[in-house]
Parts: sequence; C-alpha cells; structure tokens
Amino acid sequence: MAVLDRDQHSRDWPEIEVAVGNYIESNKVRLRWLPKDSKTLKITPILLGTMDESDAHGKLSDNCVKTHIFLCNIVCKMVTFRALFSANIGETLILSELWDRHLEKELLFALKNLKYSTAVDSTYPLSELEILSDGAVTFFDLEQTNSAFLLGDAQFAKFYRKVGSGIREQRLYALLAQSTMVPKYLGTFTDFEDDPVAIVLERLADTRSVMDVASELLGDPGDQAASDTFQQVVRILTDVGELLGLLHDDLQRYSSGDLATSNTESLRIWFENRVAARGDLDHTSESNAGSCVRISVEQARRLLTFISEDANVFEIHGDFHLGQVAWNRGRLKIIDFEGEPAEIDGTEPMNLAQRDLAGLLRSVHYLCSSFVRVDGKIPTSNTDQMLLFRGAVLVGYRRSYTGSQMFKDLGSVARICIFEIDKALYEKRYEEKFRPELVRVPVEFLEHSLGYVDAFSTIASRVWTSPDKEDILVDFVAK
Repeated sequence: MAVLDRDQHSRDWPEIEVAVGNYIESNKVRLRWLPKDSKTLKITPILLGTMDESDAHGKLSDNCVKTHIFLCNIVCKMVTFRALFSANIGETLILSELWDRHLEKELLFALKNLKYSTAVDSTYPLSELEILSDGAVTFFDLEQTNSAFLLGDAQFAKFYRKVGSGIREQRLYALLAQSTMVPKYLGTFTDFEDDPVAIVLERLADTRSVMDVASELLGDPGDQAASDTFQQVVRILTDVGELLGLLHDDLQRYSSGDLATSNTESLRIWFENRVAARGDLDHTSESNAGSCVRISVEQARRLLTFISEDANVFEIHGDFHLGQVAWNRGRLKIIDFEGEPAEIDGTEPMNLAQRDLAGLLRSVHYLCSSFVRVDGKIPTSNTDQMLLFRGAVLVGYRRSYTGSQMFKDLGSVARICIFEIDKALYEKRYEEKFRPELVRVPVEFLEHSLGYVDAFSTIASRVWTSPDKEDILVDFVAK
C-alpha cells in the first residue's frame, strides 16, 4: 500500500464536501470535537484510498460498490478540525463518519495510507508494522474532544480532532522517551503535510484519573480527617506532587542546549496579553464576581513587583491537573501534553515550572469543591482539608530537585500566586462557556486571592531574617 501522496490525492470532491457539510449540520449538537455555535467555513476532503470488497469484507465482487476513505479538514471559526469518512459512491452517496459507525476495517485502511513514524524516527507504511499484522484495531470511547482507538491489546492511539494540536504532544512524548513518568511513546501517524493525525502510546490498562480516585475515596464529607481514606488521599496527592517535580527534572535534563530565562517584563507581558485576550476586564459588572476579577488582576500586577530574579524556562506540561494523572493500584503516569483545551489566541506559552504547580493546586480546589456545599461555599471542614491537601502536594513536589529550589526566593513564590490567579481567571471563562454550574469554584478562589499582596508584603519582611525562610514560603502557598 502506497503512503499518502499529496499530488495523487488532492483533486476536488464537491459531492463529498456537500455530504460532509450536511452531516455536520445534522449532527453538530452531539459532535464533541466541533464548537456547537460555529459555522463551517470550508471543507477539504482528501482521498486516502479506495477499498474493494476484499478490504472491507474479505471477498471480491465484479459489481461491488467501491468504498472511498477520506480525511476531511473542516474549517470553523478560523480553526481547522479533522474527521475520517467512508463514502460509497454509486447511484446514491452513502457517507459515514468512522467513529460514528465504529468502522474498524475502514479505520485500519485509513491508517495504512498515512505515514507512520516510530519513536526512533523511521518512517514506513503502517502495513509493515507487526503491531497490526492481525488487523486488530478497535474503537475506544473517550469523554473528551479527541477520539481514540486501540492497536492490538497493548497500544493506545489518540486521534487529534484539531489540526496542529498534536505537534506539541508528539514533541514532548518524544523528548520524554526515556522517562518513567509518562506512558511509553511508540510513534505517530501524520498526513501529507507531516501534521500529527494520531499518536501511539503504550496502553495503560485498568487506569483511572487521580481526580476520580480521590473523589471516590473521600465520598461523604463527614469526619474524613480521622479516616484511613482521607490519609490515603493525602498520600496520593503527595505522590502526585513528587511525580510532577520528577517530570520537571526530566524535562530540564532532556532539554537540548542551555536553558532560557524569563524575567519580570516577559511575565508581565504574558499576563496582560492573556487578560486582554480573555476579555477579563471587558464589561465587568458591579457584581461580586466582577469586582473579584478586577481586584484579582490588580493583585497579580502588584505581585510582579516582588520578582527580581530571572527564572529558568523549559518545556512543561502546560495543563496539569489531577485529571491528567493516570492511577492504577498506586502506580502513576502523567498523560495529555496538548496544553490548555481552550487555547487563548495571540498569547505565547509561558513555560515555567510554577505554572504546572499552580495548575495542580487549583485542581485540589476543584477536588474539595465536589463535596457537599453550605450556602454555596466549601464547608469549613473541607476548607481545612484543602489546606492539608495543598500542603501534601507541596511536600511531594519538594522531594524533586526542581521542587527543592522552588521556595528559595520571594519571586518564585510570587510567580506561583500569579499563575494561580491567571488559572482561576481562565477557569472562570471556561466554566461560563462549558460548565456554568462550576463558575462558583474559580470565583471562590478569586475572592480568597484579594488579600494576596498584603499577606505577601507581611511575609516579605519576615523571610529576609528568618532561618526558616523556605518553610514560611511553603506555608504561605499552602494557605
């Protein structure tokens, strides 16, 4: 089977464009990978190949209808998404989206007509891969934007619905090929422009996210502080903190060349660009939430004045939270390196370790907010638990080399606070759009952050002369 060639497969298919457009219009509400309020601007079908009856059903027929397999790029809101379709073109056109119908043989055929690059950078047709010698490809359900499938029993593949979204993840998994913190990277399927269509990783069987495990262990809020399950959650969160620190150690170790640095001005520009891109200060109301947003933005701006030293810049996870850690009987792996799910256009990445740590601390807030509420607030007992959980994360993180250096100066801690505020502002916008019932969670944190600068000024005067400087700074972040 020939590998996908751009010239051979670039002819126009107007009938397919119309059929795909009709499919999207009819199914837009239930398509997780497509924005619900978007208008399709352009559809570009790319023919991957044509199956005969032997491909689809194991036998040949003189008058069989050919099945064409298309990779379709779909432009909505200036973002390009992708989908795989089979089309039987006869007197009538019958179009099927591969994931909709779980068309396994058609998916296998499509994969064989893409390029496959292994982790050691050799590229050859998928038909030559031993992992698919038996044609074993099955669909796998994911409750997220991307789709997934299994190759045999031991390989998991993620199909990128957004064109370009797999570039970063492929790079980081390849960078971490020797790391034990992540699933083993096996290879990548790419299109004719070498954009990742799907990434192949070792399958982590019988795993659940740490967020799900911790939520189940905590269960009824009650008197959890005295229970074994509460202490088990503390241990898990400590391990997650250490895992993140070790990931950061590996990312620094495997990064090529000298590490770049970030100064106060670059962080200020990054923060202001994100505030502007999100529209945080546009049309803010006089409500409590609107007031919190304005004051929190000002708090972050003032925290920048406590930063005097540059910080090392290296690749980070970019969207780290408890849902990004797979758990199986105490064994942990970090997954999903695509970055924020609702990317903020026009802003450059800020690759500082404090950003990942801030994301994890914000995730602890979401864990505690899943408990029974009292007047819309976290019950006092759960507030105490949140402080213990945050402290557990920091204890674990400090076991790594990166974590051991994190709390040696005020500027590093100021960055954590700024990234927590930014994350909460991002969460507020995200929840307003996708999960309005959870807007209260980031707003609650923004309310808590209103006294950051005064509290920070107080500890700043203490740490200069205290032999317990690091402990004071860790305690401040925990609270």
